[in-house]
Amino acid sequence: MNIAIARNRIAGSSLPRAQIAGRLSLVERCSLTLTAKQGLTVHVRAGSIWIAEAGDGHPYRQLRAGERYAAQRDGRLRLRADARNEIEIDWPQAATERLSPGLEPLTLTC
Repeated sequence: MNIAIARNRIAGSSLPRAQIAGRLSLVERCSLTLTAKQGLTVHVRAGSIWIAEAGDGHPYRQLRAGERYAAQRDGRLRLRADARNEIEIDWPQAATERLSPGLEPLTLTC
C-alpha cells in the first residue's frame, strides 16, 4: 500500500463546487478528490465507494448504497471506486440566517 494513502495524505489536484456537484458515476478503479467544505455530503445511490478525509487519521471507509458521508471539516475528500456506482454530492449552502440584532456589528454615522 502507498505510504501517502496509509497515512491518509491525499496528494494531487482536487475539484471545487464550481466543477462538480449533483449525481455522477465513478467507474471501476476511478478516484475523485474534492475540495470539501464542512457539511458536504456524499450519498451513495447505487454500488459502493471508499472515502477518506484528509487529516482525520482514519483509513478509507466503505460506503454502500443507501449510506452517506458528511465532511467533518474543510479540506480534501477522496472518493475511490472499485466498480461502477452512482453517487450524489450535496455541497453545504451558504449561511442565510442572520445573527440576532444584539450580536450583529453596528456602524453608526454621525
